[in-house]
Amino acid sequence: MNEATDKLSPQPRLPVTGVRNMFCGPYVTRASRPHEHFDGCGRQKPSDGGRDDRVTGLQSASPTPVTGPAASTRVSRTPTPLRLKHWTFAGLLLTYWCNARCAFCYVYSGPNKRGRGDSLMTVEQALTLWRGLNHQLAADGLKEDGGTPAAGQPLACRIHFAGGEPFYDFDHLLAIARAAQAQGLRVFEKVETNAFWAKEDDETRLRLELLRDAGMGMLMISADVYHQEFVPVERCRRAARIAREVLGDKGVRVRWWDSLEVEVDVLALEPARRRQVFADALVRHRERLLGRAADTLADQYECQPPGFFTNESCAEATLGSRHVHIDSYGNVIPGVCSGIVWGHVAPPPPYNQQATVAPGGNPGLVMDRERDKSASISIALPVIPKDVGANHRWPQQFATIDELWRYAAVKWQEHPIISRVVAGGSYRLYECAREQGYVPRVNGYASKCHLCHDVRRWLREHGYFGTTLGPDEVYRE
Repeated sequence: MNEATDKLSPQPRLPVTGVRNMFCGPYVTRASRPHEHFDGCGRQKPSDGGRDDRVTGLQSASPTPVTGPAASTRVSRTPTPLRLKHWTFAGLLLTYWCNARCAFCYVYSGPNKRGRGDSLMTVEQALTLWRGLNHQLAADGLKEDGGTPAAGQPLACRIHFAGGEPFYDFDHLLAIARAAQAQGLRVFEKVETNAFWAKEDDETRLRLELLRDAGMGMLMISADVYHQEFVPVERCRRAARIAREVLGDKGVRVRWWDSLEVEVDVLALEPARRRQVFADALVRHRERLLGRAADTLADQYECQPPGFFTNESCAEATLGSRHVHIDSYGNVIPGVCSGIVWGHVAPPPPYNQQATVAPGGNPGLVMDRERDKSASISIALPVIPKDVGANHRWPQQFATIDELWRYAAVKWQEHPIISRVVAGGSYRLYECAREQGYVPRVNGYASKCHLCHDVRRWLREHGYFGTTLGPDEVYRE
């Protein structure tokens, strides 16, 4: 046992330096993006510095000093409207059930979540979503890049299965993979798992071989001290070792590799020591503070008041990431922004999510499909009336994922959540909630995502914005 776990030390107060993407992206810091400013419509304002704009794909040149008579002439650049990029990477969340109840979880997965019946994504539902995601790309003539085996073919969405824990029902997971393979659907990129099922070598190898033969390219293992509170690290090591043998060196990824070397038996630790181990882990790997992580880990960081997060647009995370998650209820979630819903894709959610609005919630949130058809595109950021639900016109239901993308690509400025976080990040959403009575946390916020989650949870509990916030599994145990 290392010194950090033998002797308790004060828990670190980690600085607020940015937010890490789901598994491995770099931090995005306030200091690293001083040039990004957005007007009230979510459009970029002219910039003074050269940069590669990762949302619009445009390059702006650094300004050249001007002297002489021309010096008094101001040269301006027309703001470039932001656009929603095609979704080329999608995670199908087969269930919110999980054997673990990790402190870092960005939703509230756990053994208490339903794992069968109406909360388990069906085979046909998964295939319909998969086909729709591919059609969304092929319909616009997008092709695979040159230099790949599929060069020149219609671009296919990279699909991964996640949860919750997708190995909850292995036969069901395999049935989806085989059905997709039989229909020629590409690309089955990976499955994410905590490896709780890897109890012995033969069964682990058999499952990985079956998935490989059904088209899976990679196994992604969630291994860290939070998971190891529920899953012995030996199972993660076994899954990683055998995945290398079955899928090759590039066929396995671990979050985080250094966690496989930790010899601390998290399962056996007393609560105080366990908290210290978590604190030590946060020094090595910063976590995204949404869902349960916002409740359990936020105060380990140096928190800041809401004003610290002004002018931090989330355009890249929502419009430019090319990434969505779709759960078994049909919620389409932008990138890693769990709890924000682009829309619901048929078949309809198996339960009426309007019924989950807190008692006393705004009755104006109940949507009318015919009224939605008459909605016109908004030029400016929607104004929040006192009766917030009265002008909330984002449709509840879409027939296909392709229909949803095309609607959102034109009208994303009407989405009551997306439009605000693009225009001004979580602080803009905070301003909206504050006007309705939201009171900020006394301890402050560890990141812009933490602020966003806390504000959205309050808005949802008070009945604002209907089904664009959800489902329950993202906001409460």
